[in-house]
Amino acid sequence: MKTKMNLSKIILSVFQEFGIPTTGSQKKRKFYSEIAVDRIYVEGILFELETRLGVILDEEDNYQIQSPLDIIRSFENKLSKIPARPNLTHLRRRGQAFQRLQA
Repeated sequence: MKTKMNLSKIILSVFQEFGIPTTGSQKKRKFYSEIAVDRIYVEGILFELETRLGVILDEEDNYQIQSPLDIIRSFENKLSKIPARPNLTHLRRRGQAFQRLQA
């Protein structure tokens, strides 16, 4: 799973690429009324984040999103429910050592 720091960097970079301000109170501005974008534009942001983060938001979450802050919270919530994958590096090393013993 991505660390919280990496998560923030990815989300902020996508918002920056799409020209959506996320500093201070600007992240609370409403799409469609305060930020002049349409639903397709917001769907594009969501698609890009889903692709980069490797998770897919539920349809009901997509329709409840009204601001950049809603997007951030939705992805944080979704990623917090995914169990962390164990670090398999030590198991690979054991396997390599075992293979050397067999040779």
